[in-house]
Amino acid sequence: MQQTTKYQFNLVDATDDFSPTPLNQNAQKTEDLIEGVEEDLAALETQISGQLDELEEALGSGGHTCRIAWGSYTGTGSAGSGSPNTLTFGFKPMVILFATEPSFNCWPGIFYSGIEVGKSCVTNDSFFLYVTWQGHSVSWYSRDNNNEFQMNASNRTYFYVALGYDDGVA
Repeated sequence: MQQTTKYQFNLVDATDDFSPTPLNQNAQKTEDLIEGVEEDLAALETQISGQLDELEEALGSGGHTCRIAWGSYTGTGSAGSGSPNTLTFGFKPMVILFATEPSFNCWPGIFYSGIEVGKSCVTNDSFFLYVTWQGHSVSWYSRDNNNEFQMNASNRTYFYVALGYDDGVA
């Protein structure tokens, strides 16, 4: 009796007497192979599940997705606590970087979530801004009522990049 090359299944020749034994052996080999595949799939499922758990943890609690937004706004000339600047995003911002037109001796301005004081991008001196973080929005103003320090000088363009994450709030 001949056998297949890979799995050694019995091959019945035309001259062989009929016997159920080779067919039963083939059925048993098939069942054993299927059982091995099932065990391999179960082990793979466990491994993938563990890797997905690690990935979710690495993304942050609740599986937050990192987001980025950038843009610009044009200053209106107003300043002070009664005229704060506000930016709103489609996600919860965590860090915002600011710059202005190169001709204005710009230094990087930066706000960090949860910190109520931010650095103005207009000068290298210590001009700080009062910052309010509220959901998807950030507002700031200059205590000196100075629109240039507040990054709101009339008709001046300001650029920003915001980094944050989806928080499930629309």
